[in-house]
Amino acid sequence: MKKKLKQGQLVDWNVFGRKIKKARKSAGYSNVADFAQHLHDVTHISLSERTLYKIERGEVSPSVEALIALMIVFPREHYGDLLAGSLINEAKENEFTIVSLKRK
Repeated sequence: MKKKLKQGQLVDWNVFGRKIKKARKSAGYSNVADFAQHLHDVTHISLSERTLYKIERGEVSPSVEALIALMIVFPREHYGDLLAGSLINEAKENEFTIVSLKRK
């Protein structure tokens, strides 16, 4: 069942969730438990399996910390811009950067 978007919403979290699930599987994580551990190992952000499943199904939007952690483990260079393809309404018409950091 497709969820109706809320007025003023800038991100279609259903689309974003499907992209995250696809990226997770293409990264070799067939189960969420292993991916949750990897996410924690890389970013020190703890997300439960249940929360990750809810994000993948578009039932909840990730916190800012979780969103940044997901962008770290799924870099644009390898997985495409997972967030940009999920933007709707006014957000789709503008150019902006959420996070752009380079390690030295």
